[in-house]
Amino acid sequence: MISDNDRSYWFGASDSYKIINPNHSTDTWQKWWRVKQGIESPEFTGNIYTDAGTKFEHPILDCFDKSINKDRQIFLEDLRLRVNYDGDKNGVIYEVKTHKIEKPFEITPYIEAQVQTEMYVYKEVMDDFQKLYILSYGLTDRDYQCDVPEVDFDRIKVHKVKYKRGHVKKFLKCLKPLVEELDLMRKPSILQDEKKCYLTGYEGDGLDCHHIYFGWGNRRISDENGFWVWIRHDFHIENSPNKTPHNDKDVDLWLKQDCQRKFEETHSREEFMQLIGRNYLD
Repeated sequence: MISDNDRSYWFGASDSYKIINPNHSTDTWQKWWRVKQGIESPEFTGNIYTDAGTKFEHPILDCFDKSINKDRQIFLEDLRLRVNYDGDKNGVIYEVKTHKIEKPFEITPYIEAQVQTEMYVYKEVMDDFQKLYILSYGLTDRDYQCDVPEVDFDRIKVHKVKYKRGHVKKFLKCLKPLVEELDLMRKPSILQDEKKCYLTGYEGDGLDCHHIYFGWGNRRISDENGFWVWIRHDFHIENSPNKTPHNDKDVDLWLKQDCQRKFEETHSREEFMQLIGRNYLD
């Protein structure tokens, strides 16, 4: 359960079906694309079913196997892919899906597209990928209303999903034009000329683009004004033992202050305030 709800400038596994089956003429697709561009904020609000799914996710994983790692997040910067994983262990991915107990679970085209992307990204970064299992769990009316989830192991059903190279090939073909359009909106960083970690100096693979002023709308502003830096992946993500801008307020503030100082070498304080709406130096 990753807490960053900003969906702009990144594609997640849950976007895969829209990417593979684009219908640009519909209001739904156009709205989704404007969110990706940072023009609009997402309007998704939870309901009793989605809330229950979130609430039961970790308990289901713990009931199945307490040693499963939870909430891994993997970035593929060049493809603007940011994929969250419910659980994984020793190269096996576990995707949790809840459903009404009276309705049998099925792997829909939407779910198929999602898990194929999860497997592709995992294979690209991790060297021990083996397979993906969907853990489906039927919820009763009582489960939807409960405050403390109680999981019945016998209700966990395991579904192995085969990796489909053809599906992934189609996904990548559809994804790349969208990535190229978003990349055109990103100006060079005002803080860096070289591709190396701004925090550690590391040069090599596994560097993420960090938007210094993030959150809805601000990623777009950061891209358009060069308010971003390269950060080594394990010094970038929230779920990391290292101090990162997404889990440590001091690191986040230091980057924001550094960027503001650099901007104000050639611009006024008023211009910065017009863009970001907040002063981080005083």
